Amino acid sequence: VDQEYLVPMKYYGADAPDLALVKLNADGDYQEKGLAEATDKPELIGSIYTNYKRIAGDRTTLIFAVNCKHAQHIHDEFMRHGVTSEYIDGSTPTEEREAIKARVMSGKSKVIVNIGVMAFGTDWPIISCVIIARVTRNISSWIQMIGRGSRLYPDKQDCLVIYHGDNFDDLGRIDDPIEWTLDDKSTIRERKEAAKKAAKEPKDIKCKCGYVFRASRVCPSCGLAMIQKGEAIPFHEAELKELKKPAPAVKADW
Repeated sequence: VDQEYLVPMKYYGADAPDLALVKLNADGDYQEKGLAEATDKPELIGSIYTNYKRIAGDRTTLIFAVNCKHAQHIHDEFMRHGVTSEYIDGSTPTEEREAIKARVMSGKSKVIVNIGVMAFGTDWPIISCVIIARVTRNISSWIQMIGRGSRLYPDKQDCLVIYHGDNFDDLGRIDDPIEWTLDDKSTIRERKEAAKKAAKEPKDIKCKCGYVFRASRVCPSCGLAMIQKGEAIPFHEAELKELKKPAPAVKADW
């Protein structure tokens, strides 16, 4: 990015599913079935479109979904709002993929919804927004998915990343330095966190508009001013209520 081989990234956090009941697979990532059940909900699918329109406008956008059903629902939601969208999964024939790419590169189609088939080796440089609508704990997949929007293209200044997950701090920015190792005694997350603490780097701040940034008291995206040093912390007045101890019978029943 610094040497201008790739475009810089701008990160936004969006609505995330409740994953309290979703189990992990042997690789430490979320099981697809449970993740799909938690993610494939009308309100969350609506949020994907709403945030796309608010943040990305009409940028050419690649969306990663959990499974075929989830991807199809997202595709249908965008089409319902008049956004020309494409759908690709593992069974899409090569000829159809090439036709889809031609429509995207010509600007006829603005959104491509897929599951994971476009995470590796896809070179469609017109993509300038990546929406990750599936929560992941896999840093390699995270880097690959975002990387689809990092390629250079005429008049392309940056790539927007909209993540519908609540673990951005664990994954980090794809241009953050990562200490790769064959030692299995620590995870990438643990090594990155240790490196941050050692370097005393500023933590990521998520603004009300969703933009994620560092080392600033003013949001670079919407201009919202953070609390200045020495200023009184804003508070809301509320009526305090006495917290009474419940009767033993009530506590036992609970």
